[in-house]
Amino acid sequence: MLGKLLKQEFGATARYFIPLYGLILILTPLFALTFRMMSNMDMDIESAGLSVIASIAALGIFGYAFLIIAIFIATLILIVIRFYKTTATSEAYLTFTLPVKTYQIVLSKTLAATAWEILAGIIAIFSVIGMFCISGFVTFHEMMDGLRSLFDGLFIYMDGDDYLTASLILISILTGTIASVMKVYCAISLGQLFRNHRILISIGFYFAIYFALQIISMFLSVGGIIFLQGDNLSQSYYNYTYSISILENVAVSVAGFWVTTFIMKKHLNVI
Repeated sequence: MLGKLLKQEFGATARYFIPLYGLILILTPLFALTFRMMSNMDMDIESAGLSVIASIAALGIFGYAFLIIAIFIATLILIVIRFYKTTATSEAYLTFTLPVKTYQIVLSKTLAATAWEILAGIIAIFSVIGMFCISGFVTFHEMMDGLRSLFDGLFIYMDGDDYLTASLILISILTGTIASVMKVYCAISLGQLFRNHRILISIGFYFAIYFALQIISMFLSVGGIIFLQGDNLSQSYYNYTYSISILENVAVSVAGFWVTTFIMKKHLNVI
């Protein structure tokens, strides 16, 4: 049944995310071609046209940077809207009349949202690579050769501790993505415990959770520096930091999942 829920969730959300990511992939070469055309223009440095082109180039750079940031912001906004509409509005009647367990509904939404956030990161990486290649800063073969040399060098010089650090970084990113989704879901669910101003209360809960976790992370980081005798630049410190981050993300994910499931099961309050 979880598979059917995931299929339904991906089908319902794909109509928003696929056009969004498709738009990013279309705009990237347009920005890149604009930069390439401007870089190929042979103009006198004293000409008035140069300042215009420089201004356009600056706007293009800011526009592209905003485009990359917008990938993640738009993804998060769509995830929030999708969850809120299907669990706190009239659409929730359809959601919770399905012959499935409440935890399966929450789990399917969490997995789908996490997958879209990971895809957003992949799209952003390919967009940046495409920008550099199409605009002429580097050729595709030069970039591939550079990446190949980088990875070859890493594999040659990396030892066991380096592999451990790299693994901890990847796990930290994955668990952090899941935790970010669960923080949003948990805040929205807590907001449903109130009759009025539930959106504002949910936003308040989210920032309360966020700042509380930041304080906890700060104390754990300071504790790590003290425990490792102040050597905050050592590999041991980085491994400690990423390990604590993973444990914190797992704890946040589990707690958020439990709170969200419990509220939906016992205190569902649909508009």
